[in-house]
Amino acid sequence: MSASLYLMVAVSLFFALRGILGHNRLFEFPTLAALLYLAFFVPQALAAERNPLLRAYDPWALWFYMTVALVAIAFGFAIGKRGAFSQARGVPPPPIERRRLEIGAAALILIGLFAVYQVNSMAEAASARGTSWTGEITAWFLLLEMLFYGFAISWLGLLRVKNSTILKVLAAISFIFIVWMVNSNVKRTMIAEVAIILAGAWFFLKFKQPPKGVVLISCFLGTVLLHQVGDVRQFVNDKRGSVAEAVVEGVPFKNFRYFNSDSSPEIRQAIVDVYSVNRSGEIDGPASLWNRFVHQYVPSFLVGRQAKNDLMVEVRSSMNRDYRLEAFDFGGATRTGFSDSYMSYGSMGFMVFLVIGMLFGWLYGMSIKGRLWAQFYYLLLLNDGLLALTESTDRFFTALPYTFALTVLVVVPRLTRDLAKRRSKWRARRGQVRHFRPNQRRRPELPSAG
Repeated sequence: MSASLYLMVAVSLFFALRGILGHNRLFEFPTLAALLYLAFFVPQALAAERNPLLRAYDPWALWFYMTVALVAIAFGFAIGKRGAFSQARGVPPPPIERRRLEIGAAALILIGLFAVYQVNSMAEAASARGTSWTGEITAWFLLLEMLFYGFAISWLGLLRVKNSTILKVLAAISFIFIVWMVNSNVKRTMIAEVAIILAGAWFFLKFKQPPKGVVLISCFLGTVLLHQVGDVRQFVNDKRGSVAEAVVEGVPFKNFRYFNSDSSPEIRQAIVDVYSVNRSGEIDGPASLWNRFVHQYVPSFLVGRQAKNDLMVEVRSSMNRDYRLEAFDFGGATRTGFSDSYMSYGSMGFMVFLVIGMLFGWLYGMSIKGRLWAQFYYLLLLNDGLLALTESTDRFFTALPYTFALTVLVVVPRLTRDLAKRRSKWRARRGQVRHFRPNQRRRPELPSAG
C-alpha cells in the first residue's frame, strides 16, 4: 500500500473506533462516513493499487483527497453541532402535536402509495409496449419517496406518543409496503434507508448506544450486503425467497471476499477523473450541479427535450478525461462524490464536504436537544449524505429542495412557532431593561398639588 492509502485507512479507523467505542457517537455522520470508507472504499482501493494499469494514474492523489474530505466532514460536523447547542441553549423543545403528526404522516403515506400504484401501472404499460421509462414515470418514482417520509414521521411520533392508534396503523401500513418494495427491487439504498429510520429513531428517543457486539455484527452484515447485494437480488428474482430468507440461508456470504473485492467500479473511475483534472488543470465550477438541477426539476414531457437540453451547460473536464482506460471494464455509471467535487472545484472540493458536515452537525445537535423536526430531517437526509460519498455530491444538494418541499407543510409550522416564542421572549427581556424607546422623549413630571 502507498503512504496516502495507509493514511486514509488510519484516519477512517480513528473516526470509526471513536464512534463505536465512544459515548453515544455511533449515529454521528463522521462515524457512519468512516464506516462506509472501511466497508466500501478501502477494498476497492486495495484492488486498484494491485492493478498495474491504474497505478499509472497516480491513485495516491485520490486517497489523499478522500482523507482530507473525511477530515472536513468531521470538522464541519463539530462546527454545526456547536452552533446548534448554542442556538438551543435555554430554549425548551416545543411540545409534540399528535394531531399534526397524524395528519402529516397520513398525507405523505397516501401520496406515496398512489405514486407506487402509478409507477407500477406505467412501468407495466411501458414494458408491454417495449419502450423505456418516460419522464412522467420518473416523476412519479420521485414522489414514491414520500412513503419513506411518512414512515419516518409515523415511527418517530409513535415512539413518543404511544397511545396513538392512528400512528400505529400508519406506521404498520407504510412499513408493509416498504418491505414489499425492498423485496421487489432489492436496492442497497432502500435497505439502508429503512435501517436508518428504524435504528435512528430509537437512538434519538433513548439516546443510548446499542451494545458493542450488536454494533459490530451490524457493521459486518452491512459490509457483506453492500458488496453482495447482487447475489441477494438474484435469489429474490429467481423466486427462491425474500431478502431475509437469503440472509438466513447465507446467500450473500458465499462469494464475499473483503480483500479481493474488485467488482465495484466507482474508485477506478474516480482515479481517472482526478488524474485528468490534475493533468489538464481545467475545472467546471458549479456547472455539473446546475445540470443536475435541470435534469431533476425541469420535466422534458412538459417543456420539450430540446428546451431542456438548451438549459444544460457544457462540462469541459469530463470531455478531457483520459480514455486510455476504455478497454478496462468499468461496469457502472457512478463515480463517487469525490470525482464530481474534484472535477468541479479541484483541490478545493473538500469545501463541499465541509458544508455537508456542517449541515448534518447542526441537525444532529438540534436532534439530541429534543427537536423532532431535526430528527426527522437528519434521518431522512442521512442516507442521501452517504450517497454523496458513493455516488455524487450533486445528487445530495439537488435532493435538498425536493425533500424540504415535500415535508414543509408538516415541519415548518413547528419551526415558525418556535421562532415566535423566541421573539416574544426576547421582547419581554428587552422590555425589562428598557422602558422607553431611545428616540422617545420622557414626559416631564407635573408638580404635585399643594
